[in-house]
Amino acid sequence: MTKLLPERESKYSDSSLPAAWQTVILRNYGMVSAETLAKVLKTDVPTVHAEAGRLGLKRAGHDPVWLTHGYITLIRQNWHLLSYGQLLDLLSINADELAFILKEDDFLDVKLGNFKPKVMEPVYTPLTAVQLKDTEKAAAIIRQYDREHIKKPFDFAADFFEVTAEKENANAKPLVEERFLYNYNAVYGDPFLEGAPDSYDDKLLAALSALGVNGLWTQGLLYKLSEFPFDPVLSGRCKERLTNIHALTQKLKKYGMKLYLYFNEPRSMPLAFFDKYPELKGVEENGYAALCTSVPAVKDYLYRAVKSVAESLPDLGGIFTITMSENLTNCYSHAFSLTSKTKNTCPRCRIRKASEIIAEVNNIFQKALNDAKSGAVLITHTWEIPGRETIDETVGLLDQKIKVLAVSEDRMPLEIGGVQSEVIDYSISHPGPSPKTAATFQRAAQTGHKTVAKVQINNSWECSAVPYLPVFPLIHKQLSALAGLSVSGLFLGWTLGGFPSPNLMLTREFYYNKKVDLSAWYKKVFGKDAAQVESACQKLSDGFSHFPFSLDFLYNGPQNYGPAVFMFSKRTEQKATMIGFPYDDVDSWKGPLSGQQLAIALKTMSDLWNDGLRQLEAVQTPEKNTAALLPFVRAAGIHFSSAYIQTAFALLKKEAANKTLPPEYNEKSANPINAVLTDTVSRLTDQRHDLIETERKNTADLITLLTAHPSIGYEASNHYYYTKNLLLEKLVNLSKL
Repeated sequence: MTKLLPERESKYSDSSLPAAWQTVILRNYGMVSAETLAKVLKTDVPTVHAEAGRLGLKRAGHDPVWLTHGYITLIRQNWHLLSYGQLLDLLSINADELAFILKEDDFLDVKLGNFKPKVMEPVYTPLTAVQLKDTEKAAAIIRQYDREHIKKPFDFAADFFEVTAEKENANAKPLVEERFLYNYNAVYGDPFLEGAPDSYDDKLLAALSALGVNGLWTQGLLYKLSEFPFDPVLSGRCKERLTNIHALTQKLKKYGMKLYLYFNEPRSMPLAFFDKYPELKGVEENGYAALCTSVPAVKDYLYRAVKSVAESLPDLGGIFTITMSENLTNCYSHAFSLTSKTKNTCPRCRIRKASEIIAEVNNIFQKALNDAKSGAVLITHTWEIPGRETIDETVGLLDQKIKVLAVSEDRMPLEIGGVQSEVIDYSISHPGPSPKTAATFQRAAQTGHKTVAKVQINNSWECSAVPYLPVFPLIHKQLSALAGLSVSGLFLGWTLGGFPSPNLMLTREFYYNKKVDLSAWYKKVFGKDAAQVESACQKLSDGFSHFPFSLDFLYNGPQNYGPAVFMFSKRTEQKATMIGFPYDDVDSWKGPLSGQQLAIALKTMSDLWNDGLRQLEAVQTPEKNTAALLPFVRAAGIHFSSAYIQTAFALLKKEAANKTLPPEYNEKSANPINAVLTDTVSRLTDQRHDLIETERKNTADLITLLTAHPSIGYEASNHYYYTKNLLLEKLVNLSKL
């Protein structure tokens, strides 16, 4: 019942090598077998190895884990290179499996731009004399900067922070009941078939448990976990999935943890589905339609599905739901979305209140849990429920057993570069709780509901390629404020943020204490280095507070990919996609700021962050925990520096194309453009060479870091944002500027 994305003409090419088939080899060599590459490129295995060697690569086998835990990386870095057929061969899957990944792997279809670029299939052909000469130049660069992997990709335990275990007072009652996050490297889309549960390795579980984490969450698709009465084919292997989930709940028990399932239900179906069931059809959007929750048959399906799941999983810890936005689910789910133009056209639901429908879905789930005699808690997210009145009405209609979840920093006011704005979600740089969230928790308390705050403790989409950002003062500020609101649970992070880290060690302090002495914590964790680490991390926090937060920059900006974003002398004219392809589309990044304000904010952040880094690097004979911070602070600094460079470089191209400034940039212009703007553009133009050279150093330094630290560059729902070979290609790309 799924479908591939439509194909569309695209002039964009990010290949930096003489032939596109060489780029396919460079980006995939060592990740898939030489036999697979030979099949994709219509050649033979000896040719693949020979051409890899010509590019300066050392002969390599392949690691099959890329096909089970790195397939999104493979899809993304070949999206503009290979045809659908070649992608299927590369991944060793069929079209239905690819379609499912695109739809259900955390909006991968959106991240890729909602279309597949048409390509001329790259196949092996002998190189011309000119191509051979250019290949020699590229190979020289690759050989110069290549590094052996000290630690292999996916060997995440090598980077775990050394957790200091603390005995809990058996008689003490925790102030925070639920402390759950996403398993650091868990598969997202369909996580409970063969091969997927091995993400939950004992080293990771033991480390998280020692940090006080008592729950892990994962996506649950009801039609994959229980019989879908309208099309049982979709439920194939549901018993196998439940068996594997049950086994996981037993494994988690050993570490004092429980499993939470995320439900965003009922899932929409392709329009063809409703040819057989027109009476179930709700709001229509982009070739799909909602299963209308005002229809008794849909309500009955939701009840029976949740009840059967709960009965099959007696040790399930809980369920949390999102009933607004995300996927198209109930008929109001996108009616108020910030990013959707969908209106509630359903003849049944449009005469009902949104609050009634949102509460009804959640109450059905709670009744199912009650009737299954399950001990699982139900937590419902108020995200994107529109307006104070609708939130208050919804909370008031919820079964009192249901806990109310809200994003801590939702609508948090902020000011960047003199521009007033607000945080929506996923921010560490501008900590909550916001007035809106405080009001939601107050309403919940008035109506007898316990509350759970959603926070990002380790990292956020502000820089998700680094497993944690040691901005302890900002984290301490948020947790202290939430403790004052007496929240009963902490949702510690979305798919990003599940890494055993000092950030979670600091958070552990708040599970039994409303007030935590931050200076005393530094002494406990960093010993003799405490004062210097405290000073350095304050500087890091000061810098990070300048992060130019907006949803536009958060989702479209280059900060998550850092040096992996290729640079071109001419504008690409491509539209940035959500945590997918930033291109050079600064207009889609800047949000409420001007391009120059964005560049200034990023430069300020980068400079202050690097001041903090230098303070850490100055610590003489650092303690083990101090030294452990350095690679991640360096990696984050590279990402911030690169985000500034990408923005500055894009602005230069944009201004040159628009010809809004005179060509003689080194002279003051009489143009009625703000003098500061003119000076800034002039300075950036004069330093064009310096920008490129700094990016070259950033890229080379990042290669050194990621070959020693496998967690750098990785996030569970996006897999590796970049690989060593992709960064080597970026160095070739820079050589052409």
